[in-house]
Amino acid sequence: MIFISKSHPLWMFLDHLNYLIIFGQLLKYMKKSVLIILLLAFSAVSCKLFLKSAAKHWTSKQIAEFMGNCKGNATKLMSDENATQYCDCAVDKVAKEYQDYADVKKVAIKEILKVASDCLDN
Repeated sequence: MIFISKSHPLWMFLDHLNYLIIFGQLLKYMKKSVLIILLLAFSAVSCKLFLKSAAKHWTSKQIAEFMGNCKGNATKLMSDENATQYCDCAVDKVAKEYQDYADVKKVAIKEILKVASDCLDN
């Protein structure tokens, strides 16, 4: 058996190599963890979109567009939390009334607000 002192360049190289291997394994584990977390977050958002009754009539892209517009306007009048609750309700009511998303874009905002008026009570 050969003994090499810790100050020997070969020992320092092997020690450094060992740290690199451990660090590489740690990075692999972290990459997998981050990927799993991102997939879970994406799944949660997707599931939330598809649990809406609006999903029976509109695509997820249309729902997201409506929600973005709704929240953008509603937060001018109420808190973010209340705007989210209002828009979650409104998207379902409006989609039920206007099953074709193209019709929503043609209708005056007053009509949309009438359809979603019950959502203000929530």
